[in-house]
Amino acid sequence: MNNYENKINTLLEELESDPDFVRLDSRLNMFNFMEIFKISTAELAHSSFLAWLLNPLEEHGLGDYFLKNFLKKCITKINESKRTDIEMPEINELKYQKVIIKTEELLRQKPVDITIRFPDEKFFCLIENKIKHEEKNRQTEIYAKLSKKKYLNYKYYWYIFLTKSGKKAKSEEFISFSYYDIKDLLEQTIKTKGKIPKNHNVIFLLEQIIENIENNILDPIDYPITCQAIYNRHKKIFNEIKTANIKKVPYKKAIDKINSYNTDYISPLKKKIELDLNEDWKYNLEPKKRCKIYKKQWLKNSKRFLNTEDPFWYFDISYWINNGLQNIGVEFHTILQEFTEILNKSFKENKPKEFKYRNEKIKFKIVFREGSFETDEDLNNIALTMIQLINSTIEQIDQSVMSFKDKYTVH
Repeated sequence: MNNYENKINTLLEELESDPDFVRLDSRLNMFNFMEIFKISTAELAHSSFLAWLLNPLEEHGLGDYFLKNFLKKCITKINESKRTDIEMPEINELKYQKVIIKTEELLRQKPVDITIRFPDEKFFCLIENKIKHEEKNRQTEIYAKLSKKKYLNYKYYWYIFLTKSGKKAKSEEFISFSYYDIKDLLEQTIKTKGKIPKNHNVIFLLEQIIENIENNILDPIDYPITCQAIYNRHKKIFNEIKTANIKKVPYKKAIDKINSYNTDYISPLKKKIELDLNEDWKYNLEPKKRCKIYKKQWLKNSKRFLNTEDPFWYFDISYWINNGLQNIGVEFHTILQEFTEILNKSFKENKPKEFKYRNEKIKFKIVFREGSFETDEDLNNIALTMIQLINSTIEQIDQSVMSFKDKYTVH
């Protein structure tokens, strides 16, 4: 083994001993169907699963086991919080075969996440599920009032506010419930394997849901921050992998993920677009972040008529991270309401085909999500789409700029 190989192996060993890298690599190589379908934190998906599991009439083979344990857990929460205002039915005497469980039940056109209803016992339970979103506009107070109006003659009303850590709802009527509690209930359910028919897939499903709750709700990785931190600690190995073009890279998924957050996608896009456009265009590039593209004449008009050093009309190519996911977008942008009105009038008469027109300050926008710009071929396709957008709108934008120039001047 030569000195260079020794150097690479030493750098790799340092990377392997980094606990953040170990966690990242383990997470990326973990199979979970909710991540595959991109519903790992989707509230509707989790509500649908919980409603299915709570329903003793569904084909999960658990009967009323999960529902009964959930209600008992609620009673524990009520007692712990010393809530004397909440009446409690006898859980073991409820008619579980007649329970009605729904998702998205409407309360005066307002859909609620999960409702559980025992008609004979006049018992109503509502679950409001919040994973990433916050409660808005006195939501829980409204739900409590509307449900009592809809089920006016009921005796028992339970309201559950389900969040990551058991956050309090704005309505005092709601009981706090956490995804730690849901995880505990699911783990208890798995321990009752004797209740589940042989060869039943529910055990696998429960294990997948528990794993997803642990990894994506209770302890999610902040990919941008984690990847940047790992990269900063181990720049040498990442630079060696790039410059030496090492083909068989260990931990490929983790290394590719880290590199993706440290790649400049904007500069190569600017170069590709520059090859197609003529010399009439100018570019303001901020590597890795954005590139403003505009006609030189637009800048002249801005300077002459608006006394500014920046164009008021431009195409903006930008890179950003939202909820841990990378995005590249292109949009035509103007900050002048007067110009917006002129452009609106022009495009009402002749909207460009294939591109969505929005009657706002930002006119035309296309977004490319993470996974769609991994290769040079991907970037070529994105550049072509951006050029198509520019070519399909430029004539009317030019006309609108001229109209604006004729109407507004600096006095």
